Amino acid sequence: MENTTSIKVPKKYHKMIRFLETELQDDGETTYYWLYTEKGYAIEYEGIHVMSEETRSAIIADIRDIIPCTCDECIE
Repeated sequence: MENTTSIKVPKKYHKMIRFLETELQDDGETTYYWLYTEKGYAIEYEGIHVMSEETRSAIIADIRDIIPCTCDECIE
């Protein structure tokens, strides 16, 4: 797992996350948090492998919602 944020991710999630980063928008004020899951994992309520959120608490909730994935991309 590569984490360029100041978010402390519990070790049990490290194998599920490929990348966690922040991105400052063009307005210079809005920050987005980006979460990319490792192959074989997805974010449960969306069933997707990439998620962006505007708040730390929202991206932390997404981390807690990572589950094993059986989509075609993950199975191959």
